Amino acid sequence: MQFTELKIDAASLAESLVAIKAQYVKSGRKQKWVDFVIGYIGDRLVSEPARYLEYGPYWWAVKATLATKGFEIGPEVDLIVFPEYSFTKPDGQLDVDLCLVAGEQFKEMYCATYFKGTRDFALTLDGNTWQLNDADMEILMVS
Repeated sequence: MQFTELKIDAASLAESLVAIKAQYVKSGRKQKWVDFVIGYIGDRLVSEPARYLEYGPYWWAVKATLATKGFEIGPEVDLIVFPEYSFTKPDGQLDVDLCLVAGEQFKEMYCATYFKGTRDFALTLDGNTWQLNDADMEILMVS
């Protein structure tokens, strides 16, 4: 199965990242950008766990990124979608910055074009959909 849909180009993400970080520096915050973003996302997910759906296929990259900074949600991961919708550095390590920017860009598009709570996404051209379901987050939604 070849995933072709809802992909965000790494080069355009890198350009966006430069602009985003420059704006962050201008804000005068002393906290590192990545720590600020992870704290913001983490707080949002704690207060409204269902918002993980807004990250669509980029959720697994965002979840892994949160874990790299100590915000552990649980072990579940989609081993097929995660590598297709995440970004790594040349050394194979997760590119935390690009994963966060991709997740936030997808979230903006999701909020503008999908109904709240949508979890089905067409990731291929064949018309079949993939469903986002993270048992770790689903448990948080009912607790």
